Amino acid sequence: FARPGTNVYIRFVVAYDTPESEVFYSTPLDGDVNQRLLNDLRGWSEITSRLYLYYYLPNFMSHFHPFPNLEVIGPNVRLFAELGARGAFGEAWSRSSGAELAELRAWVWSKLLWNPRLDARALVEEFAHGYYGGAGSEILAYLDPLKDAANKTGELLQQGTGNQAHYLSLDTLLDSWKHLAAAEAAVSYNPDVRKRVQIAQLPVLYIIMMRWEELRRTAHTEGIRWPLPNSLEDAFHQFEQVALREDITALVTLQMTPAMQACRTVK
Repeated sequence: FARPGTNVYIRFVVAYDTPESEVFYSTPLDGDVNQRLLNDLRGWSEITSRLYLYYYLPNFMSHFHPFPNLEVIGPNVRLFAELGARGAFGEAWSRSSGAELAELRAWVWSKLLWNPRLDARALVEEFAHGYYGGAGSEILAYLDPLKDAANKTGELLQQGTGNQAHYLSLDTLLDSWKHLAAAEAAVSYNPDVRKRVQIAQLPVLYIIMMRWEELRRTAHTEGIRWPLPNSLEDAFHQFEQVALREDITALVTLQMTPAMQACRTVK
């Protein structure tokens, strides 16, 4: 490394542009699969006292995807502190609201920046009960099937992990939806909190719509009850209604199947 001048600030982006140098978000940055990035990060920390981090909180290449990486945020912030970083910026999705659990991620991230020693899981639970009220327990229960499925499949979460990721199986998606639907029912009396839950439902609903025919066919073949609307059109209108209400402008640029495009009421 060239040694930067004392008036130079280094902003280290926690990502690489080439597939062979991918960063994995299913394990902390000091885990075995992230050794190249860790070596680079340590190298910069040794030659500058003005190191700042740029970190992606959700799946930045597909911000609507369910992305069970919350457990690594705490260890990663502690690593940044141990390496003497002066600050860190966590990006959810700068072009629109609606990134998966953006409010939860931002709150946990900001708390950890003030005190990296805090328990990230405890922070997640505190936010869920405070922000989602009576739906908090179901929101937390929604996180568990995704995390367990990713661990079971050994999925190495990446920026760009797609719709067909192994952890996004029919069983996992329907289990997640069960908790999200129960969360909405638990706060049906409170319109403000119910809106928050409806936003949290969008990522799972989006994946199901993207794979609608495949998942419906599998559910029918295996005799699994379908808990969502019976038609793609109805499901899409449910999604679209919330997205438009919340000014989720990325709705017009999201990847959609031709069948989803045909359902759109806003062109």
